[in-house]
Amino acid sequence: MENFELLFSNEFNHMTEKDDLLSITHRLASNMNNKYFFNPEPFKIHKSVNIYENFEGRNLRQSYYQDCTFKEANLARTGLAGSIFINCLFKPCNFIDSNLQSCDFRNCDFEKITFEYTRMNKSSFYKTTFIDCTFKSVSINDAIFDDCKFINCKWTVSIENTVFKDTLFNNVKFRSMNFEFATFENIKAINVKFPFPTIPFIYNGLKYVLTTNDNIRITSAQKPEGLTKEEYSQYINDLEQFYVATQNYFPLTNIYIAQEKYDKVLEAIISGIKIAIQLRAFRMLKYYCKQIKYINNITAHQRQDLYFFILNEISLSELENFEKNSLNLYLPEVKNLLFTETQNEIIQILIDTNINESEFDKLTILMSVIDKFLENKCTYSIELRHNSPFQGLIDILSNPENVQTIIAGFNLIVALTFGCIGVVQNRHKKLSKEDEEKCKQYGNELSSNGIIINNVYIVNNGNIFISNQNSSQGDIYLNK
Repeated sequence: MENFELLFSNEFNHMTEKDDLLSITHRLASNMNNKYFFNPEPFKIHKSVNIYENFEGRNLRQSYYQDCTFKEANLARTGLAGSIFINCLFKPCNFIDSNLQSCDFRNCDFEKITFEYTRMNKSSFYKTTFIDCTFKSVSINDAIFDDCKFINCKWTVSIENTVFKDTLFNNVKFRSMNFEFATFENIKAINVKFPFPTIPFIYNGLKYVLTTNDNIRITSAQKPEGLTKEEYSQYINDLEQFYVATQNYFPLTNIYIAQEKYDKVLEAIISGIKIAIQLRAFRMLKYYCKQIKYINNITAHQRQDLYFFILNEISLSELENFEKNSLNLYLPEVKNLLFTETQNEIIQILIDTNINESEFDKLTILMSVIDKFLENKCTYSIELRHNSPFQGLIDILSNPENVQTIIAGFNLIVALTFGCIGVVQNRHKKLSKEDEEKCKQYGNELSSNGIIINNVYIVNNGNIFISNQNSSQGDIYLNK
């Protein structure tokens, strides 16, 4: 970050003189009720300065602040979306209706701040502390708090899909709020009352409440001091029966996970997915698939089966075009959750072939060889791209022990299709004798049928392997 300024020290900075820029800004602003919308100093860098001005209604998006102190600054209705704050201190400031969406806060401290109607969606907070702060009608969706602290705070907040990781809640008051689809990962709470109805809607929430030694209570209209965790646990059976009767499968699944009733977990997830597709509530698909992460010993094949179950259920539905657009917002995330949120490793292989659109016999042979090679080694899916010639994208999920065998074997097969002997000799060292012979058979089968894989791109853990038959070196490695 020390050379951050260099990013803006280029020829484009000097294309317009400052006076001309101010005139342009004035002409553009004449069309706006908010005269500060067009900011002549975007991406402005602030380092080691005290900020106390009146910025109400100003557009300060994508600003950069490092080692700054904000004290009694008026940031009401201020647009700070996409800004970065590093080692900053915020003392009493006006944050009413401020836009803090998609911001990045690192090692910051907020003291005696009232956030009212503030938007913090999609923001990231790392090692950030909030002391004596009030959150009133604040929106915090799709955010993450990592190694943060909330001390003597009051919350009336709308939360969805927000992660609290290694975070401390010390004497925090939660009022009229929920934690819908939030995640608790190794949180710590001291003198806190969690809202009664929202706990089953939190990933790991119920498990935390039932197993923690923290000093917590659960809100109850019957007891102003709140329920103990032992008293709350007496309602688990009622909650389970209620959610079964009302077919609300998301909290029901979390109850089964907390009780380690894994035989019922998948059944509940599948039932929830069916209803979500029927109701076109495609957003819920990602939330159900995320619950898979908390099932012990779920296999890669079960993950794959669930993914194809979802695709099959969707194929049986007659979707309007606008419904397809909604589905496409969430389907890539569903695939990512099922295939990457796992202890197994991910391999992606993109191949360019010489198979034209009319050569379906060759395409069948290629698919057969891939199936035979990957059988019993991994879980995989193949996406064919109808270019001319065909491209293939193979997504592979495998345990770490098989990864090098798959990569080495695939490269041996590919090399044999275009007779690159040097590549073959370099690759087979990582294969057993039996695997090497099988791969040679598969490569020769492709070659004898006139099938050539011209280029192959393999991505594994950020390492990119490129094999190109036109390359004099044969292999190229890129480490990311």
